[in-house]
Amino acid sequence: MSEHLLVDGDILVMKAAFASERTVIKDKGNTQITVKELVPQVDYTRVIDDLMYEFSQVFPDSNIVTIIGGNNNFRKEVDPNYKKNRDPQDRPLMYEDCRDWLRDKYSAHSVDGVETDDVLGMLQCMAIGDTCIASIDKDLNTIPGEHYNIDKGDHYLVTPEQAEYNFYFQMLTGDSTDNITGLPRVGKVKARKILMEGDNLLNSALGAYEDRLGEDFKQHWDLTLKLVRILQHPTELPDESYDNRKAYQLACNVHSLAEREGIELNETLI
Repeated sequence: MSEHLLVDGDILVMKAAFASERTVIKDKGNTQITVKELVPQVDYTRVIDDLMYEFSQVFPDSNIVTIIGGNNNFRKEVDPNYKKNRDPQDRPLMYEDCRDWLRDKYSAHSVDGVETDDVLGMLQCMAIGDTCIASIDKDLNTIPGEHYNIDKGDHYLVTPEQAEYNFYFQMLTGDSTDNITGLPRVGKVKARKILMEGDNLLNSALGAYEDRLGEDFKQHWDLTLKLVRILQHPTELPDESYDNRKAYQLACNVHSLAEREGIELNETLI
Protein backbone atom coordinates (compact mmCIF):
# COMPACT_ATOMS: atom_id res chain seq x y z
CA MET A 1 0.00 0.00 0.00
CA SER A 2 1.26 3.48 -0.86
CA GLU A 3 2.75 5.61 1.89
CA HIS A 4 1.08 8.75 0.50
CA LEU A 5 -2.16 9.09 -1.49
CA LEU A 6 -1.97 12.23 -3.66
CA VAL A 7 -5.53 13.39 -4.28
CA ASP A 8 -6.54 15.58 -7.21
CA GLY A 9 -8.67 17.99 -5.22
CA ASP A 10 -9.89 19.80 -8.34
CA ILE A 11 -11.84 16.67 -9.26
CA LEU A 12 -13.48 16.59 -5.82
CA VAL A 13 -14.38 20.27 -6.08
CA MET A 14 -16.11 19.85 -9.44
CA LYS A 15 -17.91 16.67 -8.41
CA ALA A 16 -19.31 18.22 -5.24
CA ALA A 17 -20.12 21.59 -6.76
CA PHE A 18 -21.95 20.20 -9.79
CA ALA A 19 -23.83 17.69 -7.64
CA SER A 20 -25.22 20.53 -5.55
CA GLU A 21 -26.78 22.49 -8.42
CA ARG A 22 -29.20 22.07 -11.29
CA THR A 23 -30.13 24.00 -14.42
CA VAL A 24 -33.68 25.26 -14.76
CA ILE A 25 -35.55 27.26 -17.39
CA LYS A 26 -37.38 30.36 -16.17
CA ASP A 27 -39.57 32.93 -17.83
CA LYS A 28 -38.18 36.44 -18.15
CA GLY A 29 -40.61 38.74 -19.89
CA ASN A 30 -41.38 37.26 -23.27
CA THR A 31 -38.36 34.97 -23.28
CA GLN A 32 -37.05 32.02 -21.37
CA ILE A 33 -33.62 31.92 -19.77
CA THR A 34 -31.53 29.12 -18.32
CA VAL A 35 -30.26 29.67 -14.79
CA LYS A 36 -28.44 27.64 -12.15
CA GLU A 37 -29.91 27.03 -8.74
CA LEU A 38 -28.84 25.02 -5.73
CA VAL A 39 -30.37 21.64 -4.97
CA PRO A 40 -31.55 21.81 -1.35
CA GLN A 41 -31.26 18.06 -0.84
CA VAL A 42 -27.56 17.94 -1.73
CA ASP A 43 -24.89 19.06 0.73
CA TYR A 44 -21.61 19.67 -1.10
CA THR A 45 -19.64 19.05 2.11
CA ARG A 46 -21.18 15.58 2.38
CA VAL A 47 -20.16 14.75 -1.20
CA ILE A 48 -16.56 15.67 -0.43
CA ASP A 49 -16.61 13.92 2.95
CA ASP A 50 -17.93 10.71 1.38
CA LEU A 51 -15.14 10.71 -1.19
CA MET A 52 -12.48 11.36 1.42
CA TYR A 53 -13.94 8.57 3.57
CA GLU A 54 -13.73 6.22 0.57
CA PHE A 55 -10.05 7.05 0.19
CA SER A 56 -9.42 6.33 3.87
CA GLN A 57 -11.07 2.91 3.49
CA VAL A 58 -9.29 1.92 0.28
CA PHE A 59 -5.95 3.28 1.50
CA PRO A 60 -6.19 2.83 5.30
CA ASP A 61 -2.45 3.10 5.91
CA SER A 62 -1.78 6.02 3.55
CA ASN A 63 -1.27 9.67 4.40
CA ILE A 64 -3.87 11.52 2.28
CA VAL A 65 -2.47 14.66 0.64
CA THR A 66 -4.98 16.84 -1.22
CA ILE A 67 -3.91 19.31 -3.91
CA ILE A 68 -6.07 22.05 -5.45
CA GLY A 69 -5.28 24.59 -8.15
CA GLY A 70 -3.33 27.76 -7.39
CA ASN A 71 -3.06 31.09 -9.21
CA ASN A 72 -1.15 32.15 -12.36
CA ASN A 73 -0.88 29.07 -14.55
CA PHE A 74 2.36 29.30 -16.55
CA ARG A 75 0.75 27.63 -19.58
CA LYS A 76 -1.42 30.69 -20.11
CA GLU A 77 1.77 32.73 -20.43
CA VAL A 78 3.17 30.26 -22.94
CA ASP A 79 -0.06 30.30 -24.97
CA PRO A 80 -2.86 32.83 -24.25
CA ASN A 81 -5.30 30.45 -26.01
CA TYR A 82 -4.71 27.70 -23.46
CA LYS A 83 -8.11 26.73 -21.98
CA LYS A 84 -9.62 29.81 -23.63
CA ASN A 85 -12.48 27.63 -24.88
CA ARG A 86 -13.78 27.33 -21.33
CA ASP A 87 -16.58 29.72 -20.40
CA PRO A 88 -16.09 31.21 -16.89
CA GLN A 89 -19.90 31.19 -16.57
CA ASP A 90 -19.79 27.37 -16.61
CA ARG A 91 -18.03 27.33 -13.23
CA PRO A 92 -20.43 25.83 -10.65
CA LEU A 93 -22.04 28.03 -7.99
CA MET A 94 -20.37 26.35 -5.02
CA TYR A 95 -16.90 26.17 -6.58
CA GLU A 96 -15.14 28.41 -4.07
CA ASP A 97 -17.09 26.95 -1.15
CA CYS A 98 -15.88 23.46 -2.07
CA ARG A 99 -12.30 24.67 -2.27
CA ASP A 100 -12.66 26.33 1.13
CA TRP A 101 -14.03 23.11 2.62
CA LEU A 102 -11.06 21.13 1.34
CA ARG A 103 -8.68 23.72 2.78
CA ASP A 104 -10.43 24.04 6.14
CA LYS A 105 -11.23 20.39 6.89
CA TYR A 106 -8.61 18.49 4.90
CA SER A 107 -5.71 20.99 4.79
CA ALA A 108 -5.64 21.02 0.99
CA HIS A 109 -2.52 22.55 -0.55
CA SER A 110 -2.11 24.74 -3.63
CA VAL A 111 1.02 25.95 -5.41
CA ASP A 112 0.89 29.13 -7.48
CA GLY A 113 2.28 29.25 -11.02
CA VAL A 114 1.47 25.65 -11.94
CA GLU A 115 -1.54 23.37 -12.17
CA THR A 116 -2.68 20.68 -9.76
CA ASP A 117 -1.45 18.05 -12.24
CA ASP A 118 2.06 19.49 -12.05
CA VAL A 119 2.18 19.33 -8.26
CA LEU A 120 0.90 15.75 -8.30
CA GLY A 121 3.44 14.86 -10.99
CA MET A 122 6.39 16.39 -9.14
CA LEU A 123 5.49 14.76 -5.83
CA GLN A 124 4.98 11.36 -7.42
CA CYS A 125 8.22 11.48 -9.41
CA MET A 126 10.41 12.99 -6.69
CA ALA A 127 9.19 11.15 -3.60
CA ILE A 128 11.39 8.45 -2.10
CA GLY A 129 8.47 6.53 -0.58
CA ASP A 130 5.62 4.94 -2.49
CA THR A 131 2.92 7.33 -3.68
CA CYS A 132 -0.34 6.95 -5.59
CA ILE A 133 -2.22 9.61 -7.55
CA ALA A 134 -6.02 9.62 -7.14
CA SER A 135 -7.81 11.31 -10.03
CA ILE A 136 -9.87 10.69 -13.16
CA ASP A 137 -7.72 12.94 -15.36
CA LYS A 138 -6.24 10.98 -18.27
CA ASP A 139 -3.41 13.53 -18.55
CA LEU A 140 -1.94 12.13 -15.34
CA ASN A 141 -1.38 8.79 -17.08
CA THR A 142 1.72 10.45 -18.52
CA ILE A 143 3.16 10.22 -14.99
CA PRO A 144 4.66 6.83 -14.07
CA GLY A 145 3.77 5.09 -10.83
CA GLU A 146 0.65 3.99 -8.98
CA HIS A 147 -2.74 5.50 -9.83
CA TYR A 148 -6.28 5.26 -8.49
CA ASN A 149 -9.31 6.09 -10.64
CA ILE A 150 -11.80 7.84 -8.36
CA ASP A 151 -14.84 7.00 -10.53
CA LYS A 152 -14.06 3.37 -11.29
CA GLY A 153 -12.27 2.42 -8.08
CA ASP A 154 -9.43 1.00 -10.17
CA HIS A 155 -5.93 0.82 -8.67
CA TYR A 156 -3.37 0.45 -11.44
CA LEU A 157 0.28 0.95 -12.32
CA VAL A 158 1.58 3.15 -15.13
CA THR A 159 5.04 1.96 -16.13
CA PRO A 160 7.66 4.42 -17.44
CA GLU A 161 7.15 2.93 -20.90
CA GLN A 162 3.38 3.39 -20.74
CA ALA A 163 3.78 6.94 -19.44
CA GLU A 164 6.09 7.78 -22.34
CA TYR A 165 3.63 6.29 -24.85
CA ASN A 166 0.73 8.23 -23.31
CA PHE A 167 2.72 11.44 -23.50
CA TYR A 168 3.58 11.15 -27.20
CA PHE A 169 0.04 9.98 -27.95
CA GLN A 170 -1.21 13.25 -26.46
CA MET A 171 1.44 15.23 -28.34
CA LEU A 172 -0.17 13.90 -31.53
CA THR A 173 -3.85 14.10 -30.63
CA GLY A 174 -3.79 17.25 -28.48
CA ASP A 175 -6.55 17.88 -25.96
CA SER A 176 -9.72 19.67 -27.00
CA THR A 177 -10.73 20.12 -23.36
CA ASP A 178 -7.71 22.37 -22.81
CA ASN A 179 -7.73 23.87 -26.33
CA ILE A 180 -4.49 22.12 -27.34
CA THR A 181 -4.53 21.30 -31.04
CA GLY A 182 -1.76 18.69 -31.22
CA LEU A 183 -1.01 17.62 -34.78
CA PRO A 184 -3.79 18.74 -37.16
CA ARG A 185 -6.05 15.99 -38.51
CA VAL A 186 -4.56 13.31 -36.26
CA GLY A 187 -7.05 11.42 -34.12
CA LYS A 188 -6.64 8.42 -31.86
CA VAL A 189 -6.47 5.80 -34.61
CA LYS A 190 -3.90 7.72 -36.66
CA ALA A 191 -1.85 8.49 -33.54
CA ARG A 192 -1.61 4.80 -32.64
CA LYS A 193 -0.48 3.99 -36.16
CA ILE A 194 2.19 6.71 -36.10
CA LEU A 195 3.60 5.50 -32.79
CA MET A 196 3.91 1.95 -34.12
CA GLU A 197 6.27 3.21 -36.82
CA GLY A 198 9.91 4.21 -36.46
CA ASP A 199 12.63 3.11 -34.07
CA ASN A 200 11.30 4.97 -31.00
CA LEU A 201 8.32 7.03 -29.88
CA LEU A 202 10.08 10.40 -30.00
CA ASN A 203 11.29 9.94 -33.56
CA SER A 204 7.90 8.64 -34.70
CA ALA A 205 5.99 11.60 -33.26
CA LEU A 206 8.58 14.16 -34.30
CA GLY A 207 8.71 12.73 -37.81
CA ALA A 208 4.93 12.98 -38.12
CA TYR A 209 5.09 16.66 -37.14
CA GLU A 210 7.75 17.35 -39.75
CA ASP A 211 5.90 15.46 -42.48
CA ARG A 212 2.64 17.27 -41.76
CA LEU A 213 3.88 20.80 -41.00
CA GLY A 214 7.08 21.14 -43.01
CA GLU A 215 9.71 23.67 -42.01
CA ASP A 216 7.48 25.17 -39.29
CA PHE A 217 7.12 21.88 -37.41
CA LYS A 218 9.66 22.64 -34.67
CA GLN A 219 7.86 25.76 -33.45
CA HIS A 220 4.54 23.93 -33.22
CA TRP A 221 6.20 20.93 -31.56
CA ASP A 222 7.89 23.07 -28.90
CA LEU A 223 4.66 24.90 -28.06
CA THR A 224 2.62 21.70 -27.81
CA LEU A 225 5.28 20.08 -25.62
CA LYS A 226 5.17 22.96 -23.13
CA LEU A 227 1.39 22.71 -22.91
CA VAL A 228 1.09 18.91 -22.76
CA ARG A 229 3.99 17.95 -20.51
CA ILE A 230 3.11 17.63 -16.83
CA LEU A 231 6.05 18.77 -14.73
CA GLN A 232 8.06 16.08 -12.97
CA HIS A 233 10.61 18.55 -11.59
CA PRO A 234 10.60 22.36 -11.07
CA THR A 235 13.45 22.81 -13.57
CA GLU A 236 11.09 21.73 -16.38
CA LEU A 237 9.36 25.12 -16.32
CA PRO A 238 9.61 26.74 -19.80
CA ASP A 239 12.44 29.28 -19.93
CA GLU A 240 10.47 32.02 -21.63
CA SER A 241 7.72 32.07 -19.02
CA TYR A 242 9.71 31.40 -15.85
CA ASP A 243 13.23 32.55 -15.07
CA ASN A 244 15.57 30.76 -12.68
CA ARG A 245 14.26 32.74 -9.72
CA LYS A 246 10.70 31.53 -10.31
CA ALA A 247 11.83 27.94 -10.85
CA TYR A 248 13.72 28.20 -7.57
CA GLN A 249 10.61 29.56 -5.84
CA LEU A 250 8.56 26.68 -7.22
CA ALA A 251 11.17 24.25 -5.89
CA CYS A 252 10.95 25.90 -2.46
CA ASN A 253 7.15 25.68 -2.47
CA VAL A 254 7.13 22.00 -3.44
CA HIS A 255 9.79 21.23 -0.85
CA SER A 256 7.78 23.06 1.83
CA LEU A 257 4.58 21.18 0.92
CA ALA A 258 6.40 17.85 1.01
CA GLU A 259 7.98 18.66 4.36
CA ARG A 260 4.61 19.56 5.92
CA GLU A 261 3.15 16.25 4.75
CA GLY A 262 6.16 14.15 5.71
CA ILE A 263 6.99 13.28 2.10
CA GLU A 264 10.71 12.67 1.71
CA LEU A 265 12.00 13.80 -1.66
CA ASN A 266 14.71 11.98 -3.57
CA GLU A 267 16.91 15.03 -3.98
CA THR A 268 17.65 18.29 -2.23
CA LEU A 269 15.75 21.11 -3.92
CA ILE A 270 16.99 24.00 -1.79
